[in-house]
Formats: sequence, C-alpha cells, structure tokens
Amino acid sequence: MSIERTEFQKAAKAGVAFLVCFLAGFPISHMLAFSRWYSPQSHFLVWFFNRIWFYPQDVLPPGFQVVSAGGVCDEVISPPTAMFLSVLFWTVIGLAFAWLTRRFRLSFTLPLAAVVIFLAMMTAISVLGIFGIEAEISGP
Repeated sequence: MSIERTEFQKAAKAGVAFLVCFLAGFPISHMLAFSRWYSPQSHFLVWFFNRIWFYPQDVLPPGFQVVSAGGVCDEVISPPTAMFLSVLFWTVIGLAFAWLTRRFRLSFTLPLAAVVIFLAMMTAISVLGIFGIEAEISGP
C-alpha cells in the first residue's frame, strides 16, 4: 500500500489549520486579559472565560503539582520537563488530527481543530485531576 503525495499535502493543510487554531489561543487569551469585559453571571460562561483566560498556562503549563489536604503544593514535574511533555502531547495530538482530517474541507477543519484543542485540553486536565495532579497556574 503506497501513500500518494497528495495525501501528505492534504495532511499538511489540516496540520497547518490545527497549528493556526492552537496558536490563535494565545493572542485571544491576551486580548481577553486586557479587555474591559464584565464578568458574566452564568457559571458556564465564567468557567469558559477562565479556560480562555488561562489558555497559555493550560496548554503549556510551567509545571505540575500535587496539592495536599492541608493546601501544601508539592512539585511533581519540573518546568523544563513539563514544557517538553506539553509540547510532545500537542505534537502528537496535532499529527493525529492532521492525518485523521486530511480529507475534510478547510471550512470544516478549522472549527473542528478549535473543538479538538479544547476537548484535548479539558481531557488532559481531567485525567491529571483523577491522579491529584494539576498544572501550576498563576493568576487571580
């Protein structure tokens, strides 16, 4: 079974769409941080805006920690290792997304990439939370 060159070109296009959506989260988070938006009253919107606000730290955390019952934080993974694992995680997600969506239209691939990034981020946070591990987040 041979893979044609057009398959790789289509996968590259889907990979670029994923990368654009992934990188777009950083300026969007920055703009939200400095905007004058009021705090919404809906719990879901507050949760959603917090995910956008802390997007850079959620997708590329500076470290991982375990919080004990007394509220003491113990570092589990150091910052360089956490950054390496985060980049590796998003590279694998991006490559899998590019290969699996290579035959979709770009108008469908871009919104799908945003949804996949959000779901992958929330899944990673949830799975780590099961083991009592959380990303180090700096913020109000």
